[in-house]
Amino acid sequence: MERKQKPDNFRKRQYYPTLERLGMRKLNPHCTRHTFITRAVKQGVDMDELLRLVGHVDKETTQLYLHDDGDTIRNIVKRVR
Repeated sequence: MERKQKPDNFRKRQYYPTLERLGMRKLNPHCTRHTFITRAVKQGVDMDELLRLVGHVDKETTQLYLHDDGDTIRNIVKRVR
């Protein structure tokens, strides 16, 4: 019988120890969504594809995860519309 791993167990047993081994600061796994979305957009990933990848229904939600200067975000939003 396969045991399902609880999210908290994953964080304690795998995620945080891996961050420590890599010398990275301890941020929760949700923070990786911000990094992934920001980098994907900068690399030109199609917004509709990105929405499907991250499980968002609308572009506005995805835009909340973008961390960049205002000009870059405005240019991205113009392309999406």
